[in-house]
Amino acid sequence: MRCRQILQQKISDDAPFDAAQLREEILAKLACLFAEDLAQDAGSELDFYECQFLRAFSFLRISAVRRATREAKRLAPVPQPSEEDGDGDTTDEECLARVHEVYRSEPTHEHEVERRRIANAVESLPDDERAAVVLRYACGLPVASKDPDEETVAKRCSVAGRTIRNRLRAANAKLKDLLKEEK
Repeated sequence: MRCRQILQQKISDDAPFDAAQLREEILAKLACLFAEDLAQDAGSELDFYECQFLRAFSFLRISAVRRATREAKRLAPVPQPSEEDGDGDTTDEECLARVHEVYRSEPTHEHEVERRRIANAVESLPDDERAAVVLRYACGLPVASKDPDEETVAKRCSVAGRTIRNRLRAANAKLKDLLKEEK
């Protein structure tokens, strides 16, 4: 019960993954570790879980949460422009799609050079454009919404949705030029 209470406090239900399921997986893993320990019959030898239980339980919890968060980010859908985001104008968002991939995918050694190039290019954008790009493609927020309670890029930047779309268009053009120059 104590472990269940700790998990309930530490793993919030508003996490980007199924928190209740993860808490149950952690408890199941803990039960398996205890069962393995009993089955090995190590005698009077104390293991890490017996000596430093709370610390070991924290390691188990943290590694499970990190794994679930990485998986949730990896499976996050690429944001598609909605009907209300469009103003009849279609923009070539190739560079912005690459930005989305850089910020939302799990880091790998093979793609590290490309990741660094794109991250540096995004960092070189003007503040307002960089904020729009990061909020839209890294955080996955919609540009604008008719729902007044929904968190959007336009709300965060305190401007209209059309302004954000213009900033994204300008950022895309600059990123194209920057990434073309670096090749």
